[in-house]
Amino acid sequence: MALLPNLGPKSAALLAAIGITQAEQIAELGAVGVYHRLEQAGMKVSLNLLWAMAAGLQQRHWTALTASEKARLLMELEEWREWQRMSHAAADSGDT
Repeated sequence: MALLPNLGPKSAALLAAIGITQAEQIAELGAVGVYHRLEQAGMKVSLNLLWAMAAGLQQRHWTALTASEKARLLMELEEWREWQRMSHAAADSGDT
């Protein structure tokens, strides 16, 4: 059984490796949040997985995402990455 439309067994296995086993978890964290967690876990993931999760949450095929929707997702992903970099820098400097 697929978690969401667009996600096959390989994607499900990647998600299970980080504890994501239900569509509700993806909805709660958001596609970008889940993708970022996969990156942080050292998983090799392509942007197609991000597109698949985002579109799947809307019950759409991943190829139906527009360029502006993909750009918005990329901006959100970069914000997650920047937040992570700032958190690491603060921890390295002793700030909390």
